[in-house]
Amino acid sequence: MPIKYQMEPGGPYYYVPELGVDSRCSKCYEIKPLNEFHKNKRKKDNCAHTCKKCDKKKNDKYRIENKEQIAKYRKEYRIENKEQIAKYRIENKEKIAKNRKEYRIENKEKIAKNNKEYYIENKEQIAKYNKEYRIENKEQIAKYNKEYYIKNKEKIAKNRKEYRARKKLFKK
Repeated sequence: MPIKYQMEPGGPYYYVPELGVDSRCSKCYEIKPLNEFHKNKRKKDNCAHTCKKCDKKKNDKYRIENKEQIAKYRKEYRIENKEQIAKYRIENKEKIAKNRKEYRIENKEKIAKNNKEYYIENKEQIAKYNKEYRIENKEQIAKYNKEYYIKNKEKIAKNRKEYRARKKLFKK
């Protein structure tokens, strides 16, 4: 038996097939397939009353409006559950690494864009940090460079030769 739906508050009613085919979002009033709704076993058709898009809009708006409150809650949670978080990270090290790797592969452009924006906004601090690091770790850097040179002599010689050849081409 079809269900009677009101598409807009105060508007006319429409009949839509019951269960298994479609449901109506109570926010945007669109009739959508059930896979575009979160599950809710309390409802007759086992799906939430708002579609996933409308839920996302609502959640995004909430996160923007309550940014400080959410940050405070998360900080308190991390402090209170430090041991459980550390235990989870140890037990699921491979899973976490796999997920991070997949994210980096899927979001390469987004990450590059964010890194570039960060670099532009913090250019002076980054330069200052790098300079201090090079001064404090002069011996370690020299040791690393020496080891790298020994391991990659042929590669370095080849690159230098190619560089000199290109340099001669552009001088003429």
